[in-house]
Amino acid sequence: MVRQRERKQASFTMTLAVVLCLCPPPMAPSPLCGGLGCPPPILLSDLLERATQLSQRLHSLSRTVTAGLDPHFSPLLKPRPSSLCHTSSLATPEHKEQALTLQQEELLSLIMSLLRSWTPPLMFLVREAQSLPPPHSLSGSLSWQTAELSQQSQKLAKGLETILNRFDPSAAHKASFGNADDLWKGGASDFPGSDRKSRLLNFYFLLSCFRRDSHKIDSFLKLLRCRALENGAESC
Repeated sequence: MVRQRERKQASFTMTLAVVLCLCPPPMAPSPLCGGLGCPPPILLSDLLERATQLSQRLHSLSRTVTAGLDPHFSPLLKPRPSSLCHTSSLATPEHKEQALTLQQEELLSLIMSLLRSWTPPLMFLVREAQSLPPPHSLSGSLSWQTAELSQQSQKLAKGLETILNRFDPSAAHKASFGNADDLWKGGASDFPGSDRKSRLLNFYFLLSCFRRDSHKIDSFLKLLRCRALENGAESC
């Protein structure tokens, strides 16, 4: 009986040894990003290059949309100062020399504020383009153009959040960008009334303000890209 128990124990020990030899060792944990086997991080200058390409397309489209409306509405709309645009309260640099005095994080936060302040107005323009009968020659393009402006603006804002995180992770999580979301009070406040002419003039004026701000965004981003490539502001 004892011998039989010893034979069974010996057989179990041999079987266990064979299993341990055949089984592969446990896999080592995958290295964290930054270690061997991970793709190299994207350079900040490359991120800014992509952002400037997107901002340039955004500004180009805003110019195309307003240029198509200019012949129809410019004669009806008296020149209005840019101070009437809802973003005029944002303290943005007026020229390149003034922008160069700002830290890169400050300038990037200002760009984010401008973009954030346009989220509700652009959504309003998309809705208006679908419900207002525009000039006949533009009836097939305004709807998709305003939708494209809104989508590209949101896409650029998401990309800039990534860039801000590269500049200063703590700032990216803590930044509130002031009251950018609340700057626009909505609707046809610039041209009171619900008639077609008032709504169209408000539509046109709002687009004109966006064209101005998209130019600022594009210029500031190109300045940031230059500073990243040249390692300073002296040559920009």
